[in-house]
Order: sequence, then structure tokens, then C-alpha cells
Amino acid sequence: DINRIVSPYHFSIASWQITAVSAEFDEWLFGESFDAYEGVAIVEEYFENVGNKNNIEAMIMLAKDGLHEADINMLESELDIISERNRQILPLVESTISSQIESVLYETGLINPSQTLSNFNFIFPPVNFIIEPPPHLLVISPRDEITRLQDITLVQDLGETEKEIIENAIEELGLSALIVKLGGIATYPAFVAESASLKRTLDVAIEEWFHQYLFFKPLGFLYGLHIAGIKQDYEIATLNEAFAGIVSDEIAELVYQKYYQQETASDQGVAASKGSTSEDNFDYFAEMRRIRLTVDEYLERGMVEEAEQFMEERRRYLASHGYIIRKLNQAFFAFYGTYADSPISVSPIGAGLRQLRQEADSLKDYVENISAMTDSHTIIEAAPEQLH
Repeated sequence: DINRIVSPYHFSIASWQITAVSAEFDEWLFGESFDAYEGVAIVEEYFENVGNKNNIEAMIMLAKDGLHEADINMLESELDIISERNRQILPLVESTISSQIESVLYETGLINPSQTLSNFNFIFPPVNFIIEPPPHLLVISPRDEITRLQDITLVQDLGETEKEIIENAIEELGLSALIVKLGGIATYPAFVAESASLKRTLDVAIEEWFHQYLFFKPLGFLYGLHIAGIKQDYEIATLNEAFAGIVSDEIAELVYQKYYQQETASDQGVAASKGSTSEDNFDYFAEMRRIRLTVDEYLERGMVEEAEQFMEERRRYLASHGYIIRKLNQAFFAFYGTYADSPISVSPIGAGLRQLRQEADSLKDYVENISAMTDSHTIIEAAPEQLH
């Protein structure tokens, strides 16, 4: 069964958090507090190093494949120096960014004096994250329906061969499976991927904090029941993820504007990659949406094998245009379709949430109104009519 398959690779969040929370409590009691501006230069240095590290790793890979002439030993030595420096300054980077985020949360009113123990400089929940590889996520979906049947966290150190072994074993049970590399996860402290840019790190750190914040609101509590498998509700999951994405984008931009004047190398690299298009003007987002809608039609007709054959054909087609997807299946769409701003989402929830944000007087009012909801009806009604 599934438990037998994943048990050698299972990542226990509960066990990890016992150790992590203990260490973070010690830091809260005995750690030094500082102004949010003090660590800006260190943060900028860290993410400049991240960008340089990513570039060097790419050069090493190309050199090993014979596609680029370079002194691999010299590059690896440079990589070691950069990595060691970032290990040294990482705790200050994490503390600085947490302090900056909290400062903006105060300014937006999401955290107000009644929610704090000001004598102890404490907010609830505190912004707390670590920059290191998050656990992998095994997403399991039925073959005849696109829905997240079960999510299981797996260890960070998981090779491609091991991923294939796990996925194939799950598929032999008549299910669809995909192991996803996460950018972050709302444990406490939250995980944030170590290779992300400064902007992406801000966004993920805030989004994971916001999930923690929402857990103590009606909407987030229902999502907690969904994740725990107690009361599964796919629309509630989509609503939470889309809501958190909209709020985190807005707050991250405020933090960036307040503390950082220039883009770091890692941010410039991300901007360049996002702005690039293929020579034939291939529209990846439009194609992914067409694929999703076609797969839905196949499954509605009970044509499961035809849907799977179609997805594999489209995966190869996407690869021919430079978009490499390791596995395109029902679990893929179940996971990424949860995010309402994704091109493969068929839900009007994202559009409804964005419309309600435009109508809200402030971010604080918007958060209070949406977080008190217990279903998606109001959100869907707010979406443009053609998306219903």
C-alpha cells in the first residue's frame, strides 16, 4: 500500500518541528534584536552570492557536458568560497528579512497592537522561516479525476531515480502520482528554498507566514482540515492558496520597495528568464490551459487512457519548445491547478479574489473579509461572468 511505499522516504514534519521550535524558542529568548535596516547590506550580499552561485553551477554543468570551456576546478573552488560565506551570514539574513516583513505587517494593519505582547516584542504568529531545501511533496490523484487525493511530505535528499521508483509504485496501485519540488512549506519555522532570488524569497516567506496566520481564521482552519484529510474541500484549498498568493505578492512588493533600492543579481536573472520568449512566439500559458481543458473532457467521458496518452504527447511537444516537464499527469494538474493564478487552473476563484481586492478599501479590510469566509460562493460570484 501507499504507506509501505513511502515509509523509507517519509519526512516527519511533527518530529522536525519539535527540534526546530525548541531552537527557535531559545533564539527568541536569548537572541539580539536589531533594526530592520541594519542587515540590508548583508541580505543584498547574500542574494548577490545566490545569483553568482547559480551561474557558476550552470557553467560547471555546461563544462562537464563539453558545451562550454572552463576551468572546472577553479569554478568549484569559487563556488565553495561563496557557499561558505553564505552559510556564515545566513542566520542574520533570515532574522533581517523576518524583521522587515514584520515592520510592513504593522504598517498595513495586519498586525496591530492588540495582537502583540509589546513588552516582549512578540507578534502572533511570529514571522519565522529558514532558508534551506524544503521537503519534497508526493501528490496523489485518482486517474479518472483531477483532484488531490493525498499529499505526503518526503525527505529533501531525493534523487531522480528514487522519485521514479516511488511514482511508479503508486501508479501500479491504479493512481496518478507526482513528486514536486516545493519552493516553500508552512511548517513552523517555514521552509524557503535556498536557491530563490530575493524577491522570490520575500514572497514565499510571507506566503507561508500568511498560511500560518490564516490557520487561526475560519478560512484557514478549514484548509487545515482539508490538509489533514479530515474534511477535504478542493475549492477551499484553491481559495486559500490563491488568497495567500495575492496577499503575499502585495506585501512582498511593499517590503522590497521599503528596504531594497536595486535588484540583486539573482533577481535580474529571474526577470530575464521570465521575460524571455521562444523564437516562434510559443505561448506556454495558452497551451497549458488548452491541455488542461482537453484532459478534463477526456476524463468526463471516462477516456482515461486516451487522456494519459494525450498528456504524454503534449509533454513531448512542450519539450520541443524548450519547456521541460518531467511528468505531465493527473497529479500534476491536481497540484498546480490548486493555484488559481496558474494557467492550468479551471477555477474562477482567482479572478474573483482579484476583483474583490480592487473593491476593498485596504489590504487589512480585504484580509479580514476573505479570511472570515467558510466557502467560495461569494468569491465565485465576484468573478467575471465568462469564468463561472
